[in-house]
Amino acid sequence: MVLAGHRVTHGEPFRDLQRLQIGDEIVIETLTSGYIYRVTSGSGGSLRVADSASWVLAPSPRNPDRGGISPPHSTRLITLLTCAELFHTSDRFVIFGELVRTYLRVHPHPEA
Repeated sequence: MVLAGHRVTHGEPFRDLQRLQIGDEIVIETLTSGYIYRVTSGSGGSLRVADSASWVLAPSPRNPDRGGISPPHSTRLITLLTCAELFHTSDRFVIFGELVRTYLRVHPHPEA
């Protein structure tokens, strides 16, 4: 799963993305399910790529730079992506995380 978001405007969903650290949890919820991922790489803004770096969007991303940051081999991976600077920039911050747990969301039925 790949999620991209703005750091400014539109609710600023990824304003502080670079503050995530290895081991932090990322919680994604849908109407029926929840997914908990743990940050595995890219913490602290350590993975900065050009906006043309398409490898970060692959289902199993592999950094083409020898010795560069890559996520662990995992079939259940999340990639978070945002602008590297608050305003115009052609670089992106990238965070990778592994799925550690899922859960079903319980919704009470509205009273009639």
